[in-house]
Amino acid sequence: MANQDRHTPATDLALIDYDSASSRHGIASLMPTIIPGLLGANSYEPRALPDPPVFPTATSLWRAGVVHYGIMIPDLPAPHHFLATMIVIGRAGFRAWDDDTTIKTTARDSVTLSHGTAATSHDPFSFYSARAECELAKDGSLLRFGEDLTVSGLYPTYRLQSRRPGFAVDIELAATGEIAWFIKSPVYDHLALFAQYRGTIEHDGQSSEVSGLCTYEYAAAITPHLLLRRAIPGRFKIPFDFFTYQIIDLGSGSRVLLVGTGVNRQAGWLSAYLRTEDGGVHRIGTQVHFQVLTTQPEAQFGNDAKPMTMPETFRWVVRDQDNTRLELTGTVDTHWLYAGMGHISGYSYTGRLDHEPIRGRGYLEYSDRRAP
Repeated sequence: MANQDRHTPATDLALIDYDSASSRHGIASLMPTIIPGLLGANSYEPRALPDPPVFPTATSLWRAGVVHYGIMIPDLPAPHHFLATMIVIGRAGFRAWDDDTTIKTTARDSVTLSHGTAATSHDPFSFYSARAECELAKDGSLLRFGEDLTVSGLYPTYRLQSRRPGFAVDIELAATGEIAWFIKSPVYDHLALFAQYRGTIEHDGQSSEVSGLCTYEYAAAITPHLLLRRAIPGRFKIPFDFFTYQIIDLGSGSRVLLVGTGVNRQAGWLSAYLRTEDGGVHRIGTQVHFQVLTTQPEAQFGNDAKPMTMPETFRWVVRDQDNTRLELTGTVDTHWLYAGMGHISGYSYTGRLDHEPIRGRGYLEYSDRRAP
């Protein structure tokens, strides 16, 4: 996809304009409705923690072709702004998520890791053979990726330790007991735990004490790679071809989680979740709208050397019928970290939540692998 002028009008096909209601009409929209439904993405019932609260690795969970762990912080002090820790074990078979150039042996043995902040100057992306280069405890209590990064512990406490050239992280997490279930189905589970964190980040010889609220995320899914050793050719992958996941900091321990997907260039599953100190976690809005307003003039390239057009400004609107719960406009203002499933960055935003003005910082995952 060619680079786009940041002033390209929103009608250009390089941009995104997705509405959660748009997949309910027309024969052409059957696939974007059916596929998220089969995965369980349209179920919003509140659910408790798994019992026991163990998040196993792909090596022990026979039914999983892909397992994902993530630790994300959206609001670190400058110059870091955000922390990304994106771990993917195996392959999803989704267009938006798979960089098949990172497979060393088999698709299911493949591991990718993206880790860094907005101040990161090292290469944030690395990939491994799960069997030869990683240590993955069956119960998920130890995830070691070469000498680069380790996540250890069992619910409710975890520890993240990493060391890269000129960069290191050592933080401890304590889960608050709150959970956001994005997807719960026989074929795909995806959840986010909220956790308090405290520790240090070292960068270029400077050590910073950090603390606050973060998310610890886990997903496991049945994929075609339970049977297939090699990568699925691009045209035969499951046609999830667009994905964005965002976390915004509202202050006082409040967060909004935003999810947007596309299937075959059409709107797929879009949803929004609000976490507050006194109200816990709940889904907000029955209609979610996401629109890229302008794109950056330079494309981003990943390990696969394919260009990806990236947003510069974008807008979310979340409504309950005629009542607007959330509206915000974000502006990407940090460089991008490649993550295999796309790219990660930070942004500033302004907007309104339940008619009250809001502003702050957000964390952004973004992958657009729609066919040109």
